[in-house]
Amino acid sequence: MKNLRPIFCMILLLPFILYNCTTEQDSGNSGAYVTLLGSDTMAVESFSFGDDGVEATVILRSPRTSLTTYQLVFNESAGLASLETKNYGTDLPAEGSLVSERSITTEGDSLKLVFPRNGEIQERMMAAEPNALPFIDMIHWPFELVLKKMKEEGKTNLSQPLIAGTRTRPFVFNMIGSDSFSLQHPSRGTMFGKVGENGELLSLDASKTTRKLTVNRVDELDIPGLLERFKKLEEAGKGIGPLSGAAKTESSVQGANFVVTFGQPSKRGRELFGGIVPWNQRWRTGANRATHFSTDKDLTIGELEVPAGDYTLFTIPAPDGGTLIINKQTGQNGRSYKEEMDLGRVPMAISNGNPEVELFTIDVVEKEEGGAIQLKWGGTMFEVPFVVK
Repeated sequence: MKNLRPIFCMILLLPFILYNCTTEQDSGNSGAYVTLLGSDTMAVESFSFGDDGVEATVILRSPRTSLTTYQLVFNESAGLASLETKNYGTDLPAEGSLVSERSITTEGDSLKLVFPRNGEIQERMMAAEPNALPFIDMIHWPFELVLKKMKEEGKTNLSQPLIAGTRTRPFVFNMIGSDSFSLQHPSRGTMFGKVGENGELLSLDASKTTRKLTVNRVDELDIPGLLERFKKLEEAGKGIGPLSGAAKTESSVQGANFVVTFGQPSKRGRELFGGIVPWNQRWRTGANRATHFSTDKDLTIGELEVPAGDYTLFTIPAPDGGTLIINKQTGQNGRSYKEEMDLGRVPMAISNGNPEVELFTIDVVEKEEGGAIQLKWGGTMFEVPFVVK
């Protein structure tokens, strides 16, 4: 298998220095991707395809900057025979720099997974599918393997099994004309991308999925230089950190105590409402776990009677305000919503041009005649008034 090539030429791709050049190499056998979340570089990956497998090097910047190498060996069906993953933290691969490793190996009709957990090495067996490939969060070279296979076999659609964690799930690829495709993730939504004449993944737009990423292909990357750059940014307090961390606000309004817990995504230079949060569609109102709201006093929210207790909040943002949904189900992920569990729905007011808020925030604040629930992100605020009974 070919080694990853050295890096020579350079172009500036904000906000970080990335390296890209036109070479005589076969771009179908090697390449690189830059993955962005809004204006932030989340990951870079460099890869080389061979007849027997794939070698790849990835820098991931969340929750901490780290470098990981992947070595995939194909089986007779061009699926996974073995995958070796080695994490080196913020160091380049060298003797003594290995932080952790994991592996997937085919054994008969099963896959053997070996991985670290809670300071111990654990093993797990799962059923193998001959043509399965790995799914690696924020990493995209496995998608190119599928697209190349489709081009070679003349297929316009394919349900490809990908190994995600400890189970295999179907990812549905559909060609749209000769140079575009859609990719349906089994739970996160649909992505759209551009593909080259030999099946090269040229770009991927996952901004309408829960991941909100965009991916672009470049020829090569200066992996050592980027690792050092990202490491210094993190040391200076300018790293990416965890994505959509858990947030909690507590407040007291007219004798009532409130607790709101929610996932807190960042703006990252993106268009928010009407962009990554579509108008007139139900939104989990944050990220990850459903947004939870508790009150120890009975309330009237809008015109809805809300007894003291625990609830989840969903919204349907609209240019004229939209709707706040108060739901009686609790403990669920934000993708889980049961309309039959609604306590009720109330209208929201919207205001724009407010001070910019980078992190999505929910506050319960006191007003002259009661209080209000405020949802703030970017320069937009949604507000719903309430009265403590």
